[in-house]
Amino acid sequence: MLYTGLVVISIFYLVSLARGIKIFLRKHFSISYLILYLCTLEFLPLLLVYNILLI
Repeated sequence: MLYTGLVVISIFYLVSLARGIKIFLRKHFSISYLILYLCTLEFLPLLLVYNILLI
């Protein structure tokens, strides 16, 4: 049951990430804004959670 929940959450996360990228590309923002968005709002929280779980 736990693994099923993790898979569902991962799928929703990837779908929201894909929608965010699609919005960025549709609005013709600079690619640097996309990289900044991905690093600050998507990858950094995941890295922080990963580091907390390792401790």
